[in-house]
Amino acid sequence: MKTFHQFLKEGGNVKVNDTEASPIDTGTLGETGAANIKISLYQLHKDFERKTGKHLFGKDAKALRNNSTFSGSSMHLFDKNISREDLKKYKSHIGDIDVKVDKSVMPELKDFLAPGRTFGQYTVVGSKSGGGEIHTLARYSGDGKVHQIDFESSNYHEDEPHEFEKFSHSSDWEDVKKGFKGAHKSILLASSGLDKHKYSILYGLGSKADKNNPAWETDTKKITKTLFGDNADEKKLHSFAGITHLIKHHLPKEKHQEIYNKFVEATSKMKNVDSTKAVAHLKKELNTHD
Repeated sequence: MKTFHQFLKEGGNVKVNDTEASPIDTGTLGETGAANIKISLYQLHKDFERKTGKHLFGKDAKALRNNSTFSGSSMHLFDKNISREDLKKYKSHIGDIDVKVDKSVMPELKDFLAPGRTFGQYTVVGSKSGGGEIHTLARYSGDGKVHQIDFESSNYHEDEPHEFEKFSHSSDWEDVKKGFKGAHKSILLASSGLDKHKYSILYGLGSKADKNNPAWETDTKKITKTLFGDNADEKKLHSFAGITHLIKHHLPKEKHQEIYNKFVEATSKMKNVDSTKAVAHLKKELNTHD
């Protein structure tokens, strides 16, 4: 099984033949461009439904309408509560558009996304599959650039991705503004488990006591209770800063240095990811040392 730090992926890094995706400039794209992307995905949903009778984003495209299909930085691009000015300031570029589709459609979707396929303002250049995803390069007619759209295999429940999948693949906007990434949240959760619990963004929280049957838990309320006790606030679990707070106020001080050491060791293995601010925040809040 992959460990938590192996799931980190920086978007926009797929190459098909001689074509690579361009980073998406959130400022240039603007609100109109974001709306056009969403409309294009809806057109793909309808075309796929007519061809196969199956739903990419749940019945009536529920996950697309509610924005629950988006993960990673894409969540912020389509979040109406984030101003375009703040988005440009704190997330000026994103590498790709990450969307979660029902895992049952993946085999047919791979064939459906053939070169030349058009949907809305996109024309497919090519695709590659791997890691439970279909990485598709498509030319956007709005500016002529090639965007990467990652279709991620997901467990759907009531026509939307399962709540845990939304949690595990999300980044809190306040974290983003402070320079913390979603991967930092996941790694800190795993570090908080110390020698008792392990954490996977795919499976949830599991026990280290039985390697063959870790009894994965995906309910965030139960994860919070298991790691931090009955009085811990589950809402804090959704951000790196919040988890730091939970460690500081609900775990013994003598454990803080060990958690910090594990976090620093794990983040040091991530290539091309700046963890300076996350490490500094954890160090300050927990009063630990290098």
